[in-house]
Amino acid sequence: MKLDVVRTEDGMVVKEGTKEFRPAEKPLNKWVKRPKGTQTTLPMSSALKVAKGRSVRCDRLAEGALGYIKYHSNDAYHNNLCYFVSGAAADGHGWSITPDNFEQSMVCLAARRLIPDTWLNHEDEYNQPDEQHSDYQQLVNDAVIYALFNGANQSSSITPVDYEGQQIELRNEFFPFTRHEFMTTTDLPLCVYQDAQAYGIDPFVSEWLHDRLVIEGQPGEPRQHFTAFSPDAQTVLDLGRLMFTQSVAVRMNADPQYQLGRWDAGWYQLRMGVYKRAKFELSKELKALQWEFERAYKLLAERLEKLIYELGMLPKAELLEEET
Repeated sequence: MKLDVVRTEDGMVVKEGTKEFRPAEKPLNKWVKRPKGTQTTLPMSSALKVAKGRSVRCDRLAEGALGYIKYHSNDAYHNNLCYFVSGAAADGHGWSITPDNFEQSMVCLAARRLIPDTWLNHEDEYNQPDEQHSDYQQLVNDAVIYALFNGANQSSSITPVDYEGQQIELRNEFFPFTRHEFMTTTDLPLCVYQDAQAYGIDPFVSEWLHDRLVIEGQPGEPRQHFTAFSPDAQTVLDLGRLMFTQSVAVRMNADPQYQLGRWDAGWYQLRMGVYKRAKFELSKELKALQWEFERAYKLLAERLEKLIYELGMLPKAELLEEET
């Protein structure tokens, strides 16, 4: 369907062009396999808030799930209603994130969060990416980094909560460090070290990242770096990880509600507890690190946004000039 787009000029209606609307041929939300939820978990309305009562429509995850992605509708208008949590999204509208659909889920989230909703595109629907495109795998790898450090990452690690007679604890499978990596961080508070030591399992994302790690250099002087990521995604990953490690000494000064004594506390917990709503003044070094990260993240987003269109995931939000 094509509609005329007009504007007023000197009291006259002037036609600027037409906007074409059409449903997605291969809807993005049909791209991901959705295993049935069978395991009771905490119904979350945000990273730290457990929903109760009538607001709970979903409190199940698939066996072995990492968390749950809320994917409301499939259009640009509802982009701000796409996020993921470590429990279940209390009102549903999504699916369990599993090791098998992790990458696809992160691509879905990145695509929804990268594109701002405007009057021109909010009825546009998302398509599945062109998997034969030469940049497809690069999009996947970099979209994971974008998603992990986005505000829509509402994954969390929280102490046991009583839910329907069960004590249910959430651990953060989206944490970007192995236990060994984090336990060797300088100035790590003892309680955080002990929590990591007692847990005994590496988060899924830390292992996913390690599969893309290359170790080079001379014996006794190994140098490691990640591969498979574009330079701007690599920069975001490096700076994002630094935001975790360089702030460990002030974790215990944060508001207790953010539970930063948990070694695998999530990106939301760190941002809100230390970098955005801290009860204390950030050091110049942490402020500079935060600014550098935000700048790098913006550059990554600008490039990925172009790839969303290039791989056919969304019609370009532009006016089509009439043929002459």
